[in-house]
Amino acid sequence: MESKVYDKAYKFALRIVKGYKYLCETKQEYVLSKQLLRSGTSIGANIAEANGAIYQADFRAKMSIAYRKFGSKTPSFSIAEDGLTLLLT
Repeated sequence: MESKVYDKAYKFALRIVKGYKYLCETKQEYVLSKQLLRSGTSIGANIAEANGAIYQADFRAKMSIAYRKFGSKTPSFSIAEDGLTLLLT
């Protein structure tokens, strides 16, 4: 799939999965980490659906969903994401 947006979302999802795996392996997995996994991986799925859209209106609708998923991050999501970045670097 030739899309810079999709590539970035894919790399983001891989970081989320790697962090979630780390949390599970170290027995630090919490409810918030499951939500982070769901939210972080759904963005790329929505972008992939948008790229496969036949009609422009469908493309816009799917991209809007992806944008809302990313843009509606709660403070706890942002904290978890930043903490995950610290763990993985």
